[in-house]
Amino acid sequence: MERKLATVLFVDLVDSTESLNRVDPEVVRRRVSRFFDQVSHCIVTHGGTVEKFAGDAVMAAFGVPLAHEDDAERTVRGQLSRSGASDWLRPTGVG
Repeated sequence: MERKLATVLFVDLVDSTESLNRVDPEVVRRRVSRFFDQVSHCIVTHGGTVEKFAGDAVMAAFGVPLAHEDDAERTVRGQLSRSGASDWLRPTGVG
């Protein structure tokens, strides 16, 4: 059995239930799908693998199946590059 060091990233929409409950379910589905697409792109661009989607969260792994010496750094870069990905979820005029 081979052991590998992996870095796991969880991306979750904070307070999304409260924010999205006021919106039509089809609009919510489109917005969350768009969020998943943007987050997935950032993860894959930085060498990660999207492991699963659950509710409004994404779980990704860096270092599996392909390990890089800088996988932890790639995780942070991926997260920083997607930092604006959820800005469009907030309705106009809501802080």
